[in-house]
Amino acid sequence: MYPYIDRPYDVPEDMYIPRTPSAEIYKTIEADLLDIIKENALPNVAFYDNGGYATRAMAQTLLAQIYLQWAGAPLNGGTEYYTKAAEMAINVVEGGQHELIQRDGSSDDIESAFNVIKTTKSSNEIIFAQEFDQSSYGKGNSYAVRSIESGATQWGILNREEMCYTMPIFPVTC
Repeated sequence: MYPYIDRPYDVPEDMYIPRTPSAEIYKTIEADLLDIIKENALPNVAFYDNGGYATRAMAQTLLAQIYLQWAGAPLNGGTEYYTKAAEMAINVVEGGQHELIQRDGSSDDIESAFNVIKTTKSSNEIIFAQEFDQSSYGKGNSYAVRSIESGATQWGILNREEMCYTMPIFPVTC
């Protein structure tokens, strides 16, 4: 259980809020997403047709994920929520805005589905995405920045004495 905070703090005393049962938090999230979906608060278009902003299919997908989590531990909502998750996912699939890319190319071909998704901004397969920004660790998947760019450039060239001093377990004879 965590405190559910739905308004800004006005005075320090407001910071100490009792914990809220998980089921109540899930019910609030469900109500918010259902309002968004039912009231047409988001456009029912493909992700890139909306300029990369949130769409109704994104809200439906998020609600399907919420239902899946609700069905299992620790809430154990069971079959009812698995059914709701499936129904919401079917709404996305049958909504007509999204489809899987079918290409005739091989996996190495520039026309492969993977390459089309990665090199264009017109795929109806994408429901929601965050573009990777290589200059920021906090935006998108920063694995490449952390493991390739900075890691690769920091190795430099080591001579045998430096290796023995800085990496004594490195398998070289010192």
